[in-house]
Amino acid sequence: MIGWCILVFLCVFLLISTRIAPKPFDVEAGLNKSENVKFRNLAAFFVLLHHECWRLFDYNTQYGKAAISVFSNIGHVLVACFFAWSGYGIAKSLLKKKNYLKHFIRNSIIPLVLFSLAINVIKVLVSCFFVEPIDGFSMSSLLRKLLFIDLVDQTEWYLIVLCGIYVLIYVVERFFYRFDLYIMLCSIVLYIFSAALLRVEPHWYVSVPAWILGFWIGKTKLDLERMLISKKWFLGVMCLTLLLLGCGVFVSNRNTNYYLQSLVLISAGLVFAFFLFMLSARVSLSRYWSILGDVSLGIYVVHTTLFDLIFANIQESTIAGVVSLVLVFPVSIIVNRCFAWMKRRMYCE
Repeated sequence: MIGWCILVFLCVFLLISTRIAPKPFDVEAGLNKSENVKFRNLAAFFVLLHHECWRLFDYNTQYGKAAISVFSNIGHVLVACFFAWSGYGIAKSLLKKKNYLKHFIRNSIIPLVLFSLAINVIKVLVSCFFVEPIDGFSMSSLLRKLLFIDLVDQTEWYLIVLCGIYVLIYVVERFFYRFDLYIMLCSIVLYIFSAALLRVEPHWYVSVPAWILGFWIGKTKLDLERMLISKKWFLGVMCLTLLLLGCGVFVSNRNTNYYLQSLVLISAGLVFAFFLFMLSARVSLSRYWSILGDVSLGIYVVHTTLFDLIFANIQESTIAGVVSLVLVFPVSIIVNRCFAWMKRRMYCE
């Protein structure tokens, strides 16, 4: 029941808080930090629904089962958007900020690595001492989680991959900047092929190509305005997005060939991210989506552990769901502010 209440509220709030941007449509204005934070917060909340849908919807009902089937298979396209926005932001910063690359290690890589380590330690301790049964605790399990050998939840892979991309972008821009786009593309393709051949879980790589899409758009100043002006282009991309999203849900719920499934999920992530680039220039969200500031990273990294903690200590699922949803926002604000403080302490002009 609680899942449907959230979904209805979210849909109604989206309808009343969305407006069409005035013409001429401007991609860069739609992707600036103050506007983009609203889309990031919205995407982070849908990631929460993706991971926790099995707790918020009743699988024993027909509609609940349908909702879980949909939400459990949209995570890759949502994370693809985060990768695309990251690539676009880095590309724009490289073009506009004179000393951005010079201080990239200090301003970007080190804060992200330290934040990832700190949040992992906190989540591992919470998981080991307050969530998992005490008789299942062992020092070897604790050490494996602290060293990222065993991940404490299904969100940590994103931080690991993002740290790797940051290191890669620094090396490429520092020594091969004339061919940065091609080297980044080849590196990501190599990563995808290697991961696929090793048959790792698809979520480790199906969203990553969207990063190079965002980087390409930001680096080459791709002119999307002509597409946005044309209703045919916009409707065509929207229909393709819906088709690939449907295909993604279908192949994920069937015993589909591993490589075919990965190909469909990669395509869906790329097209959905591209569609949101177009949509962000065409649609504007209300300021209420950013009233708490940028809480997207906080929601992403804490919601799974927080839900595990609450549901492990409160038996009534409805009450546990409400408490978890209420607490996720203040906890996310604290986490984001800690990360912002860490970046300010490290920041160098």
